[in-house]
Amino acid sequence: MRTSLAVISSFLLLVCAIFLPTHRAFASPHDLFVLEAIDDQNGRPVPLIEFRTTSGMKWITDNAGKAVVDAPELFGREVWFTVLGHGYEVPRDGFGFQGIRLTPTRGTSHQVRLKRTLPAERLGRLTGSGLFAESQKIGEHTDWLESGVVGCDSVQTAAWKGKLFWFWGDTNLFRYPLGIFRMLGAESEVNALNLGEIPIRPNLKFFRDTTSALRPIADIEHQGPVWLGGLVSLKDKHGAEHLVASYAKIKAPMRVDEFGFCEWNETDQVFRAIKPIWIRGKDKGDDPEQIAVPDGHTVRYRDSSGTDWILFSNPTPRIQIRDSYEDWLDPLTWKVHPKQETIRTEDGGSIQIHRGDIAWSGYSKKWVMVFTQLFGKSSPLGEIWLSTADSPMGEWSPAVPIVSHSNYTFYNPMIHSEWLNDDQPWIYFEGTYTAEFANKPEKTPRYDYNQILYRVRIDTLPFKATEPLR
Repeated sequence: MRTSLAVISSFLLLVCAIFLPTHRAFASPHDLFVLEAIDDQNGRPVPLIEFRTTSGMKWITDNAGKAVVDAPELFGREVWFTVLGHGYEVPRDGFGFQGIRLTPTRGTSHQVRLKRTLPAERLGRLTGSGLFAESQKIGEHTDWLESGVVGCDSVQTAAWKGKLFWFWGDTNLFRYPLGIFRMLGAESEVNALNLGEIPIRPNLKFFRDTTSALRPIADIEHQGPVWLGGLVSLKDKHGAEHLVASYAKIKAPMRVDEFGFCEWNETDQVFRAIKPIWIRGKDKGDDPEQIAVPDGHTVRYRDSSGTDWILFSNPTPRIQIRDSYEDWLDPLTWKVHPKQETIRTEDGGSIQIHRGDIAWSGYSKKWVMVFTQLFGKSSPLGEIWLSTADSPMGEWSPAVPIVSHSNYTFYNPMIHSEWLNDDQPWIYFEGTYTAEFANKPEKTPRYDYNQILYRVRIDTLPFKATEPLR
């Protein structure tokens, strides 16, 4: 009899779960309340959306666009959630507040549809911890494995021997406030992301030591940080491939003490110095931070005569080197271009350029430049612009804004040129999202000091220079 009652009871509970009305309920094994941030233009999940209560509690969506409310005092009562989202918003009410009023109910979900106010879409975070932490609270994305990275700065990538290599600057770890200061590294397939997959799941294999702990990959002796730039794969005159970069030995606060060249050792999987170019106190001349050196991001370029070059740009080209290992090593063969400090805007004004990247768009038959504005309105280093040109040397079209971060920094953006397709209008770019250099904002948990990926359709931007030539 007891068994029969238990079966009947279970059946009745199942019927109630299926047929009784709930607050946008779904069948769920959890007893929490889920907020789902959705882009109302395309239905994609939106990461980095903050929901904040009047009592100061807050939840932030993960890569799957989910934030899980677990505060017991909120269930069963009407709650106001302020919605904040760096380029995404909900309508304002009569008092000017932007938010939603909901009654959280256990085991239910509510979709919050957001209007995207800028051209670029935020796809998700590529580095750091808890990319799917909110979703995992409700039993989703449980197969996602943590890398151990908490935060890392400014990415460089290069395709080499069929793989895509990723290298980042200073890195924060769980175990102590001081982490890795001689570059973090990883490798992946060239298509590290399935760009059609929702949400994005970066598939990166980090370089680790024999205990599986994350380790530095710049085997360059120095008491302070070592930063790498100008990452590129080059062939020598015998056809051998070399993965090379420039290195800078940094002394507090951010002074270069030595600048030189280094090369990837495939056996030990580290970069080692091969040639210093400038040493403070030994070599005369200008500080390498003030002169043209093969730093920044690299892109290949074939000129009208058919000569192949490597351009070192940040964002406009500063150094032009013939596409060979030997020329890279010989400064006497380099061509130097003037640094472009400002650029025109669509409204006839002018803005200062900080740093960025360039790439060729086969879709628009244009060179594309993505860069951070210096001293922008919303943030000193948080506004991202895009411009195009027929040549990587310019002249660049008036720039248009594509991303804005309110009182938050997004610097050193890099275009993923390996993901550009001639039949696709998308430009993919990432940058470092950090509270540094902004006006004392609250640090965004998990997201702060990490890389965030965006994409923008070049065929929808408001200037004729980007229209594809057909």
